[in-house]
Amino acid sequence: MLPSSHEGLPIALLEALSFGLPVLASDIPANLDVGLPSGSYFPLGDVAALATAMRARAASCPVVDEERRRIRAWVAARFDWNDIARRTLEVYRGVVDRKDAVRPSQGNVPSKRASRAAEQ
Repeated sequence: MLPSSHEGLPIALLEALSFGLPVLASDIPANLDVGLPSGSYFPLGDVAALATAMRARAASCPVVDEERRRIRAWVAARFDWNDIARRTLEVYRGVVDRKDAVRPSQGNVPSKRASRAAEQ
């Protein structure tokens, strides 16, 4: 269960899925982006909906081996860590390349004193 109100990439959710575990997560954008079936989400802050979802999930447990294998394969195909690391590195390189492309030479940057004088 991941009742978070704020997440980036919900690593704990992905780790649970990588073990083939059934999950419940709040319906915040980062969790929704994982792309689970709608029954895996509950409205953020809605304790009654969370309790209902937990009871439903508990009634459907235990998860059979075939379902675990399906969940594990699904998360492995969508969230391969090597691919995520490669894409993250590409983003960082793109930011650095853009920063280098727009960085003015030191001779063209006015001093703070000159900037203040120009504003007055």
